[in-house]
Amino acid sequence: MASLLSGLFRTLTWNDFPRRQANLPATGQVATAAFTSSPFSNIAFSVQHIRGSSPARFQLQDSFSTRVDFGRDSFVMS
Repeated sequence: MASLLSGLFRTLTWNDFPRRQANLPATGQVATAAFTSSPFSNIAFSVQHIRGSSPARFQLQDSFSTRVDFGRDSFVMS
């Protein structure tokens, strides 16, 4: 199986973000207006010994699988 990277390209809109309510920050204070989380997971990968290498060398096989998600803790302030 060839390597796979799923969920990398996703066009987000403001509707993708849950809305949070908060008071406006006072003058001179800093506030977070939005937050995006993109967790990822390595579903599977394997390495193989490069035959005849000395010292022993290994390479990542072309079967690496990773998934990127849109984090549920992402938000935008109303």
